[in-house]
Amino acid sequence: MTEMRPNVLMLVGNFPHVNTGKGGHYYSTRVIYEALRRRVPVRLVVIGSEVPDALADLRQTTLIRAQGIVTPAAVRQVAAELQRHEANIVHCMDASSLLFARFATLVTRTPVVWTKCGGRRLRRYTPRGSPDSVFHVEDMAYYRQMGYSPALISGRVRLPVTSEGGARPTFPGAGAPLRMVRISRICTKYADGLVKTLSFAKALNAAGVTCTLDIIGHVEDPAVYRTLL
Repeated sequence: MTEMRPNVLMLVGNFPHVNTGKGGHYYSTRVIYEALRRRVPVRLVVIGSEVPDALADLRQTTLIRAQGIVTPAAVRQVAAELQRHEANIVHCMDASSLLFARFATLVTRTPVVWTKCGGRRLRRYTPRGSPDSVFHVEDMAYYRQMGYSPALISGRVRLPVTSEGGARPTFPGAGAPLRMVRISRICTKYADGLVKTLSFAKALNAAGVTCTLDIIGHVEDPAVYRTLL
């Protein structure tokens, strides 16, 4: 029996008053999309007000305009994209696009995959009890307690530890200046954590531990950015 080749329709939402359009999961969407398209046919569809900046330069991105309400018109457009590209898998990158996918596939029964990229634990209603894959160990443990078994796509790195002759274990780069990296939107929501991270780096240097701090993220609030300079 010939195995069916995956043909993927990726969905992600960007709705006013729900998303900023600058979140990290859009960059995760881009990375997964670019990895998939090297192996299988894949199309990316954004449902919402506009295409997020992280995806704006991808030429094969389709925008289905919606304001967060699952209207029949928007669902029909998702179903049309599904048929146009003959997709046999729908991959949703957030809970909002999942709701559109569930309605659009009622007739076709196309399998729907949901990835939760990160962020806080989802406490409000979601169209399905558990994601199929998560990025955080904490999310995996939470859903397993509820009886689900999501796969883990870990973005965390475990450094190899070496120990020879009973010597103290060492890590790659041991002895070099410490480099700290924080990835975050620079906005009021995360201002307190950013300031504390900067203070921690300053305290380490004052204590004689040479370190640098790199903050990577979109500047949403210039006032918060200025406090970090």
